[in-house]
Amino acid sequence: MSGHSITANILLRVGSAAKGLVYLLMGLFCLGTVFGISTSTGGPKETITWLGQNPFGQLIYLVLGLGILAYALWRLYEALIDPHGRGTSYGALFYRLNCIIVGGAYAALAFYAFRRLFRGYGGGDAREDAIQILLGFPYGQEITYVIAAFVVFAGISALYTGFSEQHMRDVDKWALTQVQEKWFRRVGLVGLGGVAAVYFIMAYSLYEAAKLYRGDKFKGVGESLSYLEGWGWGLVMMLITGVGLVAYGVFMFIRSYYERRPEEA
Repeated sequence: MSGHSITANILLRVGSAAKGLVYLLMGLFCLGTVFGISTSTGGPKETITWLGQNPFGQLIYLVLGLGILAYALWRLYEALIDPHGRGTSYGALFYRLNCIIVGGAYAALAFYAFRRLFRGYGGGDAREDAIQILLGFPYGQEITYVIAAFVVFAGISALYTGFSEQHMRDVDKWALTQVQEKWFRRVGLVGLGGVAAVYFIMAYSLYEAAKLYRGDKFKGVGESLSYLEGWGWGLVMMLITGVGLVAYGVFMFIRSYYERRPEEA
């Protein structure tokens, strides 16, 4: 195996494990709120902050920041190198564009972890400020609507991935038993459903922010989970979403253990 392949595999496996940990803890926070163990839900940033509030907090910020950065670099590698050989069809190009967007989002999350490590944190929510600034530009409202539409599409894509079993790609090369493969299929489907639910709530909040010209209406992952509490069936929805996020975290852990770059599988 070449040095280039070894580096790519490290990015894939370490990054997937870091992402799995974040989603697992978000799901546990959500379930903790349902059962009265936790007082609030949390998104990726809140999860990182919580992890850092212990005697080994600085080390956790460093390790988790590097892990999340590894995932960001892997997604950018997917976009530029196309290791799965998806080609240049419209679907493939859209997937590669999505890799760039996701990679950028996780790079920003890694930056947040490093900022906590070196400088601490202060100030308001940069996401809300960014949306408010965008709404102040000509056609800012229309652009925000388009972003909301992309987030909806991301949710639909997550559901499609689960129901079409695209998350089972290359699983036949992992030497799983029939029982293990069956459970991996189910865990992946439930997990992707939980992720899709969060995407849809985020998209709705972007729509509200654009309609009212108020950036503070935008809800990140943590706020989206809290938003479910206000619904008539809020706790039930939080329970389902929490189970989904935990399942997605487990799903990513499994992938990090078994998955390799396609040419090395």
